[in-house]
Amino acid sequence: MWKDGDYRLKDLLDLIYKKNFNVTSVYTNGTFALNTNSDNVFVSLDGTENTTNKLRGPIFNKVIDNIKASKHPKIFINFTINSLNYTEIEQFCQYIKTIPQIKGVFFYFYTPYNTIDELYLTREDRIAIAKQLIILKKKYKILNSTAALTDFINDNWTRPSDVCVVYSDKAEIVKCCRAIKNQEACDNCGYLGYLEVIDITKFKLSAVWEALAYLPSKASRRSIYDN
Repeated sequence: MWKDGDYRLKDLLDLIYKKNFNVTSVYTNGTFALNTNSDNVFVSLDGTENTTNKLRGPIFNKVIDNIKASKHPKIFINFTINSLNYTEIEQFCQYIKTIPQIKGVFFYFYTPYNTIDELYLTREDRIAIAKQLIILKKKYKILNSTAALTDFINDNWTRPSDVCVVYSDKAEIVKCCRAIKNQEACDNCGYLGYLEVIDITKFKLSAVWEALAYLPSKASRRSIYDN
């Protein structure tokens, strides 16, 4: 959907490549055709059909159809774990394993950016789930590294972190995330992607190994978009 005058997302990505960025990733709800020239495509699904539709509206089948129709070589799933879907994790992993276009799934925990609500999971619940993910990695292509999950279990990560920045809605660069001044959100942060980046900078081997999945594929920058 992104556009700026006559420029579309493909033009933005082309510019990024000309600026010599090494890897690009597009995050999407998957309701449009997945024919981007980005290196990686992350599609958000939050559980099985009924649960995803409850959380995001009736989109599940459309998203799956778009994934199956795509020729992009690196499609991944983002799954945000919350109180409605945490019991479906293995069932979901079993399902996406049957779809060859999906190369893996990355899990986050729901972060209560505004206030603690019905989707929130307690610290104890999150620890149990993180331990479950470490075990399930032996059976499924779960992209969270053992190092990062272990650090999450032990609460061994500093936040806010200075390894990432985002743009706010006022076009200001914000350290870590837009909720940086919200101590409750920071204390209950479930954005496990930051932990991966932190552990990569610490050269933790399992984090570095999992990150190799995101390295550029020549096909993603060639004719995928035009096809």
